[in-house]
Amino acid sequence: DGARALALIASTGFAADYHVEPVRLTGLDAMARYRVRLLEPGRRDRLMPDADLWCTVFRLSGRALAETGLHLPLSLPDTAWLVALDRVTG
Repeated sequence: DGARALALIASTGFAADYHVEPVRLTGLDAMARYRVRLLEPGRRDRLMPDADLWCTVFRLSGRALAETGLHLPLSLPDTAWLVALDRVTG
């Protein structure tokens, strides 16, 4: 029913200019709000800037996730992020 989604976002190499483009997640209900959380936050890179921010659950609209996207931190090559999205009701 589209109430839940799981996104696997992988980094295969370093960005040439140390800039990471946002990851746009399409296919969600643009009018709905989603709880966004990083799964396995305890396994995050110890060098990751603002690591504590990614341990926080936050909410974004489907439209924001599709148009603006998620700005993931710069990470080492061969790093994968598993992001859970749950539609929020009410």
